[in-house]
Amino acid sequence: VNSLAISPDGRVFRARVGIEHRIFDSETGEHRYEFRSGDWNRVEFSPSGKYLVEVGPENFSVRQTDTGRMVGPASIPDAVVESMRRDTVIVYSPDESRLAFSVHPRGVGGPASDWILSLATGVFVDSGAHGAESTSMVHSFSPDSRWLLTSSGANSGANIMQLWNAETGEPMTVGLGHAYPIRDASFSPDGRLIATATSDDQVQVWRIQNRDSPMPLEFRSAYPPLRHSDT
Repeated sequence: VNSLAISPDGRVFRARVGIEHRIFDSETGEHRYEFRSGDWNRVEFSPSGKYLVEVGPENFSVRQTDTGRMVGPASIPDAVVESMRRDTVIVYSPDESRLAFSVHPRGVGGPASDWILSLATGVFVDSGAHGAESTSMVHSFSPDSRWLLTSSGANSGANIMQLWNAETGEPMTVGLGHAYPIRDASFSPDGRLIATATSDDQVQVWRIQNRDSPMPLEFRSAYPPLRHSDT
């Protein structure tokens, strides 16, 4: 056995033997099903354990954990297949109705793009490319799973924050520029605030004035650089 993982809900466990993944009932030890993956692919459970996601070079798939049934279209967009990597970060909506990720084409000069997959319908939504030689990062869904928060920019400087409609992939706000690349961004638990952290160690907070139509965002405050303590 090369690796072993128990689903977050404790109902099943996955044992990897070579390129084969075997799924067992945690309580009875019953063998439910198995599937094969590429040597360099990453296979992980979704936060609730409802889905098994496989990510790797030119590979992406989602399965229902209980049955092994594939979720999604028979063929996924070429832009996704050609750009997937083992370390591609997957972000799940709180209700696990959707997942999202950013892809960056191999080579030089290709545009990054953000993708949203509906786990209920298996339909991909492309929220759009960000221009040549761009970079992008998917950060989080809003607590009610309606919006997706990303950052993007030219080359290695993802300094523009953007909110998207998670269902349609349409932009919900005008991109908000930052002086330095955004390293992380997150919603408050009630979904009314967004905080961004940039590479100059600053944190900025934005207030969502209207939860049905968040544009425009109100700039609330900027905190001084958060430096490491010397003591």
